[in-house]
Amino acid sequence: MRVATYTYDAQGQVASTEKAQGLEKLTFQYSNPVGTSSTIYYTPTPGAASTATQYRFSSLAGVLRPTSVTTPCPLCGASAAATSYDANKRRSKVVAHDGRVTFYSYNGWGRVTRVATYPASYQSATTAPPLAAAEHVSNTQWHATWNLPLKVAEAYLMTSYSYDSKGNLLELIETPTTDATGAKAFNATPSGTTYTTRWTYDAKNLPTTIVELEGGTETGRWNISYDTKGDMVGITHVTSGTVATLVPVGNGVSQVTDIRISTGSGIAGIQRLRHMLPFFASDAHANLFLIPLMALGEAVVGDFLGWCATSAAVNAGRSAVVNGIVVASTAVQAARCNYDPSLPQCGLGRTGDCTDKQHRALEDEKDLACGKKISCKPVDLTREEIMTRITNGRECAAARKRIMDTCYRGGDLKHFPPLQEVLDHILKCEAKLQ
Repeated sequence: MRVATYTYDAQGQVASTEKAQGLEKLTFQYSNPVGTSSTIYYTPTPGAASTATQYRFSSLAGVLRPTSVTTPCPLCGASAAATSYDANKRRSKVVAHDGRVTFYSYNGWGRVTRVATYPASYQSATTAPPLAAAEHVSNTQWHATWNLPLKVAEAYLMTSYSYDSKGNLLELIETPTTDATGAKAFNATPSGTTYTTRWTYDAKNLPTTIVELEGGTETGRWNISYDTKGDMVGITHVTSGTVATLVPVGNGVSQVTDIRISTGSGIAGIQRLRHMLPFFASDAHANLFLIPLMALGEAVVGDFLGWCATSAAVNAGRSAVVNGIVVASTAVQAARCNYDPSLPQCGLGRTGDCTDKQHRALEDEKDLACGKKISCKPVDLTREEIMTRITNGRECAAARKRIMDTCYRGGDLKHFPPLQEVLDHILKCEAKLQ
């Protein structure tokens, strides 16, 4: 069965790609000299009119960077109409195809300190206009030594982080604010309940206690135990009395073998667990928004937890909770990660698997790929519009996954939630096609 066809020119460059029956064909035309520009022609079906998208590039520090794209290409990934770079070869201004313009600010270490997006009426500005005119602003304060954030301020939310001397995350505080755009940055007025998560660690930098608080009142506490090798063997949800027993299965992964609630009842036996957990474990991340409240024996599957629960997760595919115990999740890093002296943070900082240059390039790629619309919430979308948003979502997810695989050893707690959000959008769009 033919899925796709690829052709190449005399220089070994891709000349065209198309799916079976000639669908969604892309034809590539390159400039001479190579690298200054390229044009992609998109033909959705045989005989249909083609649309042309021209990309222009500049060589910055030996790396080709896009400077302009004439029009969006449905299958070519996210792009910007125009991109400018500063003297240090960092992206400084991006004009989207809808005309909105985003300006970037950096500190002396090259870390992004502010991202401000403005209406299309400001696209001719060469420097960032006053923040009061911005539609959305994100500000970040960084640790003086590590590549770790101390505070992040955005629309309606301020998040602060504190670490121990090894860079382990000790406390995360989320404070709602009245700042509708994020322009007030760290001077925003607090409003509503503050949510706090705290961690403690052992000598191997493995989390042993996780506590969640709402407005100063403790709402959840987890104790985590390990064997002498550092593999997780037990999770106790102190608040409810639920205990999960695990057995290490290699490569830093532990497998749930027994779950008991405070009365001693529950489910046991790995074969039985395997029959019950597929509803909540999916390599395709396909079931999150479809999962109902269900009973597993006498253990009730409850709500989904974020930072806290996934920190104590086992590597089985998804984040599902049985009375507060995570029994399935891809986010195992914070519970079992390699200690890196330069960036010793499980869940936030890069692990040192990629250089700053590689990381910036991947972030640029991700920002471009995730700049298009992916939500199918509007009820009047045509089938073609839904297909386009599915494609946009898949490319955004792929770009986010590349960062996780390349720089974070498969992912961390900062990057999993945004990826999951994109995957959920894709599933909801696909459901509309059925």
